Amino acid sequence: MGGVAGALDAGPDGMHDTGPDNGEPDAHPDVSIADASDAEIPDAAAADVSVGTQDGGSADSGVPTDDGSSTDAGVGTDDGSSADAGVGTDDGSTADSTGANDDASPVDSGGNIEDGGAGSDVATTDSMDEATDASCTGFDPGDSGAALNRAQGGTVLMSSQCTSKATEMPVNVFDNNINTKWYCSGNAKPTIAYQFGAGATYAINAYSITSANDTPTRDPKSWRLEGSNDGGASWITVDIQTDQLFSGRFQTKTYAFGNCAAYARYRFVITANNGATGFQVAEIRLFGDPGPGGPIDLVQGGTTTATSTCNTPSAAETPDHAFDNDISTRWFCGAVADAGPNTTWFVAYDFGTTAHVVNMYSVTSASDASGRDPKDWELQGSSDGINWTTLDARANQTFANRFQTNTYSFANTSPYSQYRFLVTANNGSPDFQVAEIMLFGN
Repeated sequence: MGGVAGALDAGPDGMHDTGPDNGEPDAHPDVSIADASDAEIPDAAAADVSVGTQDGGSADSGVPTDDGSSTDAGVGTDDGSSADAGVGTDDGSTADSTGANDDASPVDSGGNIEDGGAGSDVATTDSMDEATDASCTGFDPGDSGAALNRAQGGTVLMSSQCTSKATEMPVNVFDNNINTKWYCSGNAKPTIAYQFGAGATYAINAYSITSANDTPTRDPKSWRLEGSNDGGASWITVDIQTDQLFSGRFQTKTYAFGNCAAYARYRFVITANNGATGFQVAEIRLFGDPGPGGPIDLVQGGTTTATSTCNTPSAAETPDHAFDNDISTRWFCGAVADAGPNTTWFVAYDFGTTAHVVNMYSVTSASDASGRDPKDWELQGSSDGINWTTLDARANQTFANRFQTNTYSFANTSPYSQYRFLVTANNGSPDFQVAEIMLFGN
């Protein structure tokens, strides 16, 4: 059975698990390269290449790369104003996210599927019921009407011949910001893949695609979603969609399908667009459950405390944004003039009455000002919020790019109800910021 489209637009049925390379070896295994640039990306005949990563690759490596841009993903600036994350057009000008073709849908730069909203096709419980192979199908919006986007902290890969500008690189597809886009010049049917960070696997059974700011003829029309557990040597088709239409700019369409298998990597194989010689898409988000044995982000439903001597002028930059599962937001701690600059900063997460064994965590740099990034820190655990045990310590850590995620693992068998990220040095600024901290364990 083909994927079931969102509540407002039901996509046509496609044959499920019937891709021509279903389970067959891929002739071109993935090869990772260090960086992406404005230059033409290598042809698919060579190999899949890494064009940007949100994680540290192997644990503790701290060497991820992306396109090096510092687009502010809709979070408030330090003076409390709002930054406009306009998308550069192909002629180098800037397109406002409220362009003439905008369908007036709400701009959501977070990681959630949301109920309602003009121009947004959101899968609901009713549309889930349309999938007769209901086992492992879709996501349950639950009381909050939201599902967690799993495409965070991983690596973006592609295996297509493309030319992209520095502001329109493939990493923009998975940056949790629908106001950016990937534009692939000269290739109407590219392929893009996402590798989860920290060795995680997920049984993805729903995803969303958001159209970009202009030129509807570049929109995806038909595609396959495939999963792989052998580094891209072979692929299994998990969903097929054909003849899809995005009637407005920045329109998000959501698709749900049956899939119980967890994969470390997923790729979108675009088989048709709407007629242009190039391709573009604003955002793709992946939803599903963690695979067995994979790291589980434990940060759900707890409370956050942080350094009290902070000047945080924007409600969009409060400490809770360090644990909101959204790398496009941040915690900003500005220096308080009368108190003098901070020499340490901390943000703590309290699970409440439940204790967890954490043995891995990730830290993501924020949208700008690398001088504010954490450099030296300790991760500590506590059962009472008074006595703290240092579980992991790091020094001279670097974040070469914005929205870069570094992942760290350590030995720990003791459960704690509270964990504290204590920063003892940043890169020289009197201010501090961090986009996201994730805690993994059981």
